[in-house]
Amino acid sequence: IRDCCLSRGLGDVYKRQGRGSCSHSPHRRGRSLPCWPTCLTRSPGHCAGSSEGWELGPRQTDSRAVQSALMEVIDKDVVVVGLGAFGSAALWRLAERGADVAGVERYGTGHPYGSSHGITRLFRIACMEHTGLPPIALKSLKLWTELGKQQAGEPLVRQTGCLSVGAPDSHPVAGTLAAAAAAGQPVEEIGHAELTARFPQFAGLAPGDVAVWEPAAGICFPERNVRAQAEAARQLGADIYPHTMVTSIDPGPLGGRRGGRVVARFAT
Repeated sequence: IRDCCLSRGLGDVYKRQGRGSCSHSPHRRGRSLPCWPTCLTRSPGHCAGSSEGWELGPRQTDSRAVQSALMEVIDKDVVVVGLGAFGSAALWRLAERGADVAGVERYGTGHPYGSSHGITRLFRIACMEHTGLPPIALKSLKLWTELGKQQAGEPLVRQTGCLSVGAPDSHPVAGTLAAAAAAGQPVEEIGHAELTARFPQFAGLAPGDVAVWEPAAGICFPERNVRAQAEAARQLGADIYPHTMVTSIDPGPLGGRRGGRVVARFAT
């Protein structure tokens, strides 16, 4: 990839640089969100600030000239676009392996605007979706447990156990048993009578319903995990660009001693 063009919110940048502010940057959960390119297209007076001799505000300045003046270029082996659960994990593990890597996130690290948000998410090892997932879950559990001790100072996974209920041939039951067997993961099969005795809240289930208890399952903390992974990557040398939006990616030639590189252009 030759050029990866990104733009960063002007309001966010000027606040951090102490060069002014953007009056219409929205605040959500205490964070100022990027306003590019709205600041350059709204009515006069929405943005006020200056940088190296030119001013933002009245629509006297061509937005293309402003964007050009703000452009910088980085040169990396890998650029990870999006730092949610998968992106921040990829950034962390690439940095751990010594890759020259950068991560780009449209919002802040651990933001609430994507799928990797909220207080908790279900964590399972015997993943009924596919028998190939348990080894990945076991590796995640190992890495998160270590990272929680080293980086976050608080657990990233809490193993509370998980009860999967349904008919014996249902996906939650049969799929969990198949995944557990494939991974050699211990689970407990619970018949209907024992199920209603141990968990009386399920007394109204169908007479034929049974359950599988997976003691190693539990919950993880998505926003906390994302922030911990990103911070671990940063400490390992990764560059992180929050509040930065990808606007285009142009493929470039491969080759050279190090193979393909990524040149990222973004607004600062």
